[in-house]
Amino acid sequence: MTAELQKIKYQPKHKKYLFQSLFIILVVIAWEIFAWINPFHWPPARGGAAALNIFGYNISLNYSFLFPPPSAVFSKFVSVIAGEVIRDISGSLRRLIIAYLISIALAIPSGMLIAFFKKAENTIDVLVKILYPIPGIAWLPLAILWFGLGDMPIMFIIFTGAFFTVCINTAAAIKNIDPILLRAAKNLGAKGLNKFFKVIIPAAFPQLLTGLRIAWAYSWRSLAAAEMLIATYGLGFIIEYGRMVHDAAIVMCGMILIGVLGILVDKGIFGFIENLTIKRWGITITKA
Repeated sequence: MTAELQKIKYQPKHKKYLFQSLFIILVVIAWEIFAWINPFHWPPARGGAAALNIFGYNISLNYSFLFPPPSAVFSKFVSVIAGEVIRDISGSLRRLIIAYLISIALAIPSGMLIAFFKKAENTIDVLVKILYPIPGIAWLPLAILWFGLGDMPIMFIIFTGAFFTVCINTAAAIKNIDPILLRAAKNLGAKGLNKFFKVIIPAAFPQLLTGLRIAWAYSWRSLAAAEMLIATYGLGFIIEYGRMVHDAAIVMCGMILIGVLGILVDKGIFGFIENLTIKRWGITITKA
């Protein structure tokens, strides 16, 4: 009986991962085929060159150069990037993790203040919502003036990309707790820290975790943008280096590395935290 239940429980997840893997493989195959076919001229021109007419202007394109196939991207990764990739990955992750953790350490308490205290909502919340729409990269000129060149301005940009998202989601997560749940906890005698840790945190955590995930994605974007402009190494620098040498394959190498690392952390760390809280607080997820 137990084996049957386990089979029922895990089979959909295995099917999901199998479907995702097959889809990625099909995308790569389609990309490989499409990259070698010139969509702007048929039959394909020699060397992949084509002339694209945009608003009356003829633009000469070397299609295979501008849109290299996966095989060319992998070859470029092995021949050009592989020797420095460990330094680039470790440098980017160091900047990212330090800035992200600092932003969480400051944003979660700030969000709680906004949720629990009216004066904080009338002051801190207003300032946060004014600054929130400003793109992180827009802070770069000020960051360079304040901190000079190096890692500090990059980490500051990452901080601004994550802080406001986590702060706003923390406040919203606490405010959106079902009042019936809070009244029930009060009637059962829950109060103070006991109410905070056993009622408020479990109820707010799903939305808070969503905010942390969104902030993680914003942090990657801020990191890549800042490294493209002022870094001398890192994943964003790989992308900028590819642009400087006019090699789209190198640009794609940097983009793919960022995507792969981002999804590994999302599924590995955030997925683990999600599963842990499901087991700890008995949260169930209903799937159609």
